[in-house]
Amino acid sequence: MGLVLILIGLAVYFIPTFVAGHRQHHNLAAIFMLNLLLGWTFLGWALSLVWALTAVNQAGSRPISSDYDSAVGPVSLAPRAMNRTPPAAPTRQRKKSPLETNYRWKSDD
Repeated sequence: MGLVLILIGLAVYFIPTFVAGHRQHHNLAAIFMLNLLLGWTFLGWALSLVWALTAVNQAGSRPISSDYDSAVGPVSLAPRAMNRTPPAAPTRQRKKSPLETNYRWKSDD
């Protein structure tokens, strides 16, 4: 009887991993590790279950695009600054001190 309860407990504990495996989730290993290490907390178990139920990326599949996507091209979620090279740093002339210049003081002669 004790062994049956342990097996049922393990089956319930690893439900998120079983769901991710059944759905052939692309993050199965990460979901398993989250479930294994933090599943003992309700939050870790719930997060791994939600993650297992998220959309699955199939190899070679493309997300559904709308007419807007085909008109303007792919839309990046990254900030604009990350999509382009930074501009060259402005060159600023440093003002020379009087000791660095060839400046001659006028003499009172």
